[in-house]
Amino acid sequence: MEKAIKRFWEILRGEAPADLLIKNVKRVHPVSLEIREGPLAIAMGRIVGWTEMPAREVLDGKEAFLTPGLIDAHIHVESSMLSPPAFARAVIPHGTTAVVADPHEVGNVGGMAGLEWMMKHGRTAPFRFFWAAPSCVPASPLDTPGAILGVDEITALLDRPDVVSLGEVMNYPGVIHGDPEVHAKIAAAKARGLVVDGHAPGLTGGDLFAYAAAGIQTDHECTRLEEAEEKLRLGMMIQMRQGSAEHNLKTLLPLASPRWHDRLLFATDDRNPVDLAEIGHLNEHLRICVSSGMDPVVAIRIATANPARLYRLDGMGALCPGARADLVLFRDLESFDADTVIIGGEIVYREGEFTCPFESERPAFPSSMHVKGLTPDALKVARQGDVVKVIELIPGQVVTGKGHRRVPAGPFVASDPASDFLKIAVFERHHGTGNVGVGFVTGFGFKEGAVATTVAHDSHHLLVVGTSDEDMLLAARTSAEMKGGISVVRRSEVLATLPLPLFGLMSDLPLEGLVERFKEVHAAAGRLGGSLADPLMQMSFLALPVIPSLKISDQGLVDVDRFQHVPLFGE
Repeated sequence: MEKAIKRFWEILRGEAPADLLIKNVKRVHPVSLEIREGPLAIAMGRIVGWTEMPAREVLDGKEAFLTPGLIDAHIHVESSMLSPPAFARAVIPHGTTAVVADPHEVGNVGGMAGLEWMMKHGRTAPFRFFWAAPSCVPASPLDTPGAILGVDEITALLDRPDVVSLGEVMNYPGVIHGDPEVHAKIAAAKARGLVVDGHAPGLTGGDLFAYAAAGIQTDHECTRLEEAEEKLRLGMMIQMRQGSAEHNLKTLLPLASPRWHDRLLFATDDRNPVDLAEIGHLNEHLRICVSSGMDPVVAIRIATANPARLYRLDGMGALCPGARADLVLFRDLESFDADTVIIGGEIVYREGEFTCPFESERPAFPSSMHVKGLTPDALKVARQGDVVKVIELIPGQVVTGKGHRRVPAGPFVASDPASDFLKIAVFERHHGTGNVGVGFVTGFGFKEGAVATTVAHDSHHLLVVGTSDEDMLLAARTSAEMKGGISVVRRSEVLATLPLPLFGLMSDLPLEGLVERFKEVHAAAGRLGGSLADPLMQMSFLALPVIPSLKISDQGLVDVDRFQHVPLFGE
């Protein structure tokens, strides 16, 4: 260590050459909010300074804009359906060099062993994975968890050097009403000086005061400007989200004023593989911001310096001497097309090609698939009244509405695709309990067929939506036989499948292969009818009983506003 420090100081004094000198660039400084022309020297994985000096290698930036690497402040890697190394390979070309990832999807399925698997494989990529210890495994007591992470497990995770926060505290009723275990996890993070990430959709007034007072520091669930402003006034930082199913960024852009922009972050939360391949990652946030009139340097601050400061990411998010040399050369500050990406002082991506190796073997982990009750009787809904509650989809959002539907006379209630009234069911898949929750949903617009998936936040049971019991049962059985994945069925024929052998959540394929399979199931789902941009992503949130207003679990219908199970029939 002393020898390394001595060499770095020799380079600083000009007594030894730098490793890399980047010339002919415009440096974007997110801390001082300015753009300056001139070179930047790198040695031993760190920035040396901004002066011309001898170097072993010289890179001509060709008038590009040099920025710190982009940092996603909140993402679930599992939603990309890619393993950690494959995910890194997917986002590096877009200028992302680090993420704060909450692996609670894997935690809910695989427990501590699953988290160890994620962290291990994250270390195989030339990329910076920082982790949030999943605070809510399970997310709530309203469904059957695949695993349970108590205070002892979370405390052990918080002591890891690559864990920088307590993951989103979704059990906001537990926070507000003083649940001892929830508060013990928060206290453990605060005692270590770590961030406590939040999840408080629609929370306001006294309940929000209590939530913030517990030490919650961020929120990524804001869908209204007024909601975000109230949270900012209470000292929270807002993660402006733009995912595949959640499009909140444009609504929140007015926050990026001198008053608030140092308290804003970017988050994707959940982004599917096709969007990563064809739209991008955080560079999409930057494009949206700049095209809407935001100063590009402010947008870059939100994507770099702000998350680095909040999560105490050592020497990241700035172009300062001694800072980590995680850098991006963008051709311009409008399209944000990355020409070159540097991580740890090494060029890893240049002009459309990777210049470093990635893990070649396909990582493996056994999926749990212990489904019982895949029989026609499990999907039958005996008529117990004139009115049923209905989950109402809201396009582009993960929140849902609460509706009611008068049902015709008869012994059973069935789907009615003509009026967009479809059956939805959740089969417990981790412990073989035989639990099945059945309800109804509107908003898909399917005219025929069914879709089944084991990507069903957060416990990730086997979820199926369809127009007939027969197709629903075939889709569910097909996903179960694959040991996890997505199945699309129409008229008793399997149209497309996407196996997800890693926890029933992720593929073992690289991005290119996964995109092809994903497009196949997405196109097949489109052939069922409907106009949702991403029915698979929106479907995956219908079993998450911590996002308002009406959801379904393996234990039945859940009124999230009241945080309790409710009967299917009745007002």
